[in-house]
Amino acid sequence: MVKTRRHRERQPIRAQVIRALVWPLRAPQRTSHHSWDLEAVTREEREVRTGVLSAGVALLPLGAALLAALNLLQQAHGDSRLTLAILQNLSLTSLAFGVLFGLSTAVSAGLAIGFSSVSGDRSMPPSVRRAASIGSTSLLLITFYTQTATVFISALGICYVFWRFPPKWLRARDSLTIGMPFEQWLEPPEPEDRVLRQLWQRGRQEPSHLHAISQEVVARQEAIARHRAPGLLAAAWVVVWAIFGTYGYSLLTTPVQLAPLESVTFSSGQQVVGYVFSGSDSDGIFVYRDMRGVQHLKDVKIKSRELCWSPPSIFTRTVVGTFSHETRPPGRASC
Repeated sequence: MVKTRRHRERQPIRAQVIRALVWPLRAPQRTSHHSWDLEAVTREEREVRTGVLSAGVALLPLGAALLAALNLLQQAHGDSRLTLAILQNLSLTSLAFGVLFGLSTAVSAGLAIGFSSVSGDRSMPPSVRRAASIGSTSLLLITFYTQTATVFISALGICYVFWRFPPKWLRARDSLTIGMPFEQWLEPPEPEDRVLRQLWQRGRQEPSHLHAISQEVVARQEAIARHRAPGLLAAAWVVVWAIFGTYGYSLLTTPVQLAPLESVTFSSGQQVVGYVFSGSDSDGIFVYRDMRGVQHLKDVKIKSRELCWSPPSIFTRTVVGTFSHETRPPGRASC
């Protein structure tokens, strides 16, 4: 019996820490048979969230680099030697700009979705909701001009759904109903907090002491509310997890383009299509379009290079581009 009681005492802290790291805005599933010290739980939960957000600035670049390497390894069909050869011939600046440019869609969409869910969450402060609405609208306008029509329509639809029906696992925790009539508060179900549950039982058993008990209930609710995550912290959690989820999903499903697709003509007259990973035409490697064959530029000489161009389709055309007819620009090769 002692072991069970100790296990129940430690269980809320462990559950809250795990929830703060994995599902930070989802309320844990609790049964009415267990009581919790919500003041201690919310205090530790807020400390964990603040610490993880502070460390996230340093951890995000590391996670982005790891996912980019996995993405490149997937494009190389699991060939680790080819992956290392490509990375060896890439500068750190080229790698960083290539990853950020390729993930601009994911970042803008993740921010817009996160801001939309915050603006539709009525538990957030009004100032936070207004700022989130402005941010979401601005990002959608940027997506309208810079991204494809399919991406813009998808982002617009998801943002509307998240704004109109904020998912429970993205909502900030609802604040305690301080100010509820005490007689209504005494109705079932029992409170989750251990102290509030004792006061709830006393109030139902001692009707003559309702005034004093009600004051203790309000004091306990205010003590718990002081340690709850504020609106800005909860909004930051929503935005960070929306960006991280969209960022990781895009890296694992969409090829990261670290170099432009080009039509290359060697001095021998051979014309091939692929990617040039080099700072000059005499050093580096040429990777064929299928990401399997490799040609060292020390062994061959590049005679000419042209950027590839293909007619835009419904999946590559922007919303603005749908009203204009695009032709192949001069100096571009059809490939």
